[in-house]
Amino acid sequence: MNSKVAFYPIQDSTPTRFPSRPLTYPRAWTQKTLNNADYLFPIPEDCLEELGHCVASLRSQPIPTLMLTPRMFKLDACRALMKRVKNALDKGVGYAVLDRLSLKRYTEEEAIAVHWLLGSLMASPVAQKWNGQMIHHVTDRGMKGENSEQSTAGIKFHTDGPHALTPPQYLGLLCLRRARKGGKSLVVSWSAVFNELLHNHPDVLQRGFRAFPIQRPERSRAPDSPPVMSKPYMFMDRGGLRMHYSSHKPREGAKIAGRTLDEEGRKFLDTVDSILAKPHMHHEFYLQRGQIEFLNNSAVGHERTPFEDYPEPRRKRHLVRIYFREQGRISYDG
Repeated sequence: MNSKVAFYPIQDSTPTRFPSRPLTYPRAWTQKTLNNADYLFPIPEDCLEELGHCVASLRSQPIPTLMLTPRMFKLDACRALMKRVKNALDKGVGYAVLDRLSLKRYTEEEAIAVHWLLGSLMASPVAQKWNGQMIHHVTDRGMKGENSEQSTAGIKFHTDGPHALTPPQYLGLLCLRRARKGGKSLVVSWSAVFNELLHNHPDVLQRGFRAFPIQRPERSRAPDSPPVMSKPYMFMDRGGLRMHYSSHKPREGAKIAGRTLDEEGRKFLDTVDSILAKPHMHHEFYLQRGQIEFLNNSAVGHERTPFEDYPEPRRKRHLVRIYFREQGRISYDG
């Protein structure tokens, strides 16, 4: 075994007793039980008016987006909206779509500032990479290979930062431009996946609560830190089920660590992937220009289908991602 494997402080998290009954709605939802009102939040006019005042203030007295905090502005209506959004993330279906900002009123940088402020009403923005990058532009940069967000390829169901010491609590995605064709968003409830495992695959369920060797990309760790960490994908705590997931990272992590992923581990990943492939398990939609999607990163997983882009750079698909956490430092490891 490679001696550079890092071991996460929490090794196994297997509960002494699993729920004997399935987890319930709204945390556990499927395509059939999900309603538009569960996740779709029209932005009220008084909130849009407040945001307009914010943008007008920034035009007259510019401040870098990274320096902005909600307390700089009067945002009572927006605060009430984001309180409902946060409740949907923490106690509801785990994701929300704000509908929507008029991008004819704002420049792209102004829209990003509004995105930053709205998310900051729930939690603090935090770094997305070890180097401290706070705002990430999700657009095709010609990267090759599946699961690269900077390509036109699809990205399979996952949570962000499963390899991180402290994964982001929430993530927000602002749509500045849609693709010419494709690029559909898919969302799945991890509690509903748990129910499927409990009912139909109880023999592999416990493996999710034991540690996997997880690949750590170079962008997400210090230069001299180990390339693999060990942590479970599933946790049970007072808040219920939490799950961080990426099917390929344990397989790659095992290779880097110089060992073979155990048979139970492979079976768990294959079984979860087969559940995720069932159309009734997830909700699919196109994130529209000006909409902002917020996700609870341990309650839901998300996927993107492949897309065909416009040839002109100014028309290419472009989403802006920001991470948020309520606790810990704003640095990547938190």
